[in-house]
Amino acid sequence: MSTTPPFSDDLPPFPNVLPPGGLEHELIRWYHQVHWAHRHRLLDGLPYKTLSRYIARTYQSENFNIFLVPLTLEDREIVFRFRYEVFLDIYSKQKHPSIVGETLDELLEVCDMSKLIYLRLVELHEDRMPIEMSMAHRLTWDPALVNLNDISLPPAISGPPGSGASSDISGPHSTPDPLPVHISALAAHQIALNTTLANKKVAQLIGAFAERTNWHTTFFEEKIKIDEKKFRDAHIAEVQRHAQAMNRLVRQRKRALRAQEVARAQDREHDTVMFHALVELMDQLDTACTPPSPL
Repeated sequence: MSTTPPFSDDLPPFPNVLPPGGLEHELIRWYHQVHWAHRHRLLDGLPYKTLSRYIARTYQSENFNIFLVPLTLEDREIVFRFRYEVFLDIYSKQKHPSIVGETLDELLEVCDMSKLIYLRLVELHEDRMPIEMSMAHRLTWDPALVNLNDISLPPAISGPPGSGASSDISGPHSTPDPLPVHISALAAHQIALNTTLANKKVAQLIGAFAERTNWHTTFFEEKIKIDEKKFRDAHIAEVQRHAQAMNRLVRQRKRALRAQEVARAQDREHDTVMFHALVELMDQLDTACTPPSPL
């Protein structure tokens, strides 16, 4: 009968508690803040010359975002780059509306991009200072309920080479004036905080956090057991291998000693034979050299 393993090799998934479409908005808002923070690090002469390197080193610490945990860093890069490239195409066409012959709403519809996403990317692209929106509001607000009629697009601003939200920033540049009505501030004022819904989602996050914490604890406890068994097995195998090697060396040494004893005995026997031969030779010489007795 099969038994359930004590733990899974895969980390438990983290839930997306944001409203529909909220994860994409949160991702762009996060990139906006990280881009702004990185730009000011460069102004202050601090390290991390590229945005990608800065993100890789800080996304789990100072730039941690609990709402983006369901997305890996690679997924964030893919989604953001796709949206940003679509935005740049629309943004460039907006500079020449008479030539393109399409309104912004028509372009957004063709490219399947909401106006709110577009406006957020305008803020990011033109290096406008991000305004913080509380985590509680971001947890419950619905992008579909934001009234965009109060937002007017600013005129297109041309910056020096290297401006915008590129992955590798060549240098800082001037910050344009803020939008007439900032998107995040507008959303925070328009969407009342639903504390009941927020508390339910927080409880869901706490449950997911507890599950992950328990998984980590169980995983490392089981890993210690597995590593200990591997060490014990490897130690026993090494001891046995060492014992076999030592026994082999002892047997070889004994055989060598026996061979030496046999060789020494043969040498002694040969020496005895040679000694007797010499004695016999001397006896014969002594007999031959002795004169006969006169008597």
